[in-house]
Amino acid sequence: MVTKNDILESIHELNRSIHKKIGNLAEKIDRTSEKEFADLEDLQCQIRSFMENTEKEERYLEALHEMQELIMKKMNIFTNDIRGVHAVNGDKYAVVETEFNGKEFLWVCRQDANDFISENAKQGKVCMDPYLYSIFHSKKGTFLDLGANIGAFSLPFAIHGWKGFAFEAGSKNADVLKKSILLNDFDITVMEQAVYDRTGSIKFVENGPWGSVENDVFHEENMVVLDTIALDDWYENAGVEQIDLIKIDIEGSEVAAFRGMGNMLQRYHYPPIYTEVNLFALALQGETQYSYFKEAEKLGYHVYELYEGELYEYNKELFPLNYCRD
Repeated sequence: MVTKNDILESIHELNRSIHKKIGNLAEKIDRTSEKEFADLEDLQCQIRSFMENTEKEERYLEALHEMQELIMKKMNIFTNDIRGVHAVNGDKYAVVETEFNGKEFLWVCRQDANDFISENAKQGKVCMDPYLYSIFHSKKGTFLDLGANIGAFSLPFAIHGWKGFAFEAGSKNADVLKKSILLNDFDITVMEQAVYDRTGSIKFVENGPWGSVENDVFHEENMVVLDTIALDDWYENAGVEQIDLIKIDIEGSEVAAFRGMGNMLQRYHYPPIYTEVNLFALALQGETQYSYFKEAEKLGYHVYELYEGELYEYNKELFPLNYCRD
């Protein structure tokens, strides 16, 4: 009887083997021998053999089927003109070997995604302020990623030893994020919920990194009903000992999220928060940067701007120079 643990260990073993073989090819990309390609074809056969002899009702088998498509079905290894970017392309997904701050991870992307985060991910580029990690590089802890998208925050932190919880309401984003986590064996739990001021349900429009809850502009078109969670409700059952960092980018719902997390923040001694302030997205929810900052200040937070590795106190009375900033 094949168990889930057997399947998971096989996935890990294949993952390690794939990492090694892609790494070998990366060093010799211009003079790859026929033997190395034969080795990769042999690995593909091993995957197929494993899949054929495993019970199909197992959850990890389904993931392994998808990994085979991602990793082997239509292999196309190429190099970027500027820096080495090694990818495996399937009909539906791409897997890209991505470097962040000296360490590499595998990043799964949808082939049909054309937003700026996905397009950069396909080139092995992380859309995150590098100075953010520089502030926290000396410690390892637990993060909350609110509006995780495809993992531009969660995955780079995880490769450097962090663990966390990634909240992502969009089903397509959550799908590829789970695949990336599985491939890399990261300690990240994906929560397919919209963080809000109450636990329940709400209408949501899925739109890549710009997915948002119902508002005066997007109130009927392509709406789905999904679960919401107030973090005050979540933490009571999560069993998490501490939270060391929170990132928030939820397209205008930041104020609502704050209203539903006061008790949680107090419980974890008010961890630092890195957030997007998008004036357009806030306005769609009837909010402004001032209402957002006011909600944060009620809980004792002070607002700073991260600039080239340094924190500067932000004058919220000045009119913003940019409609969107972190």
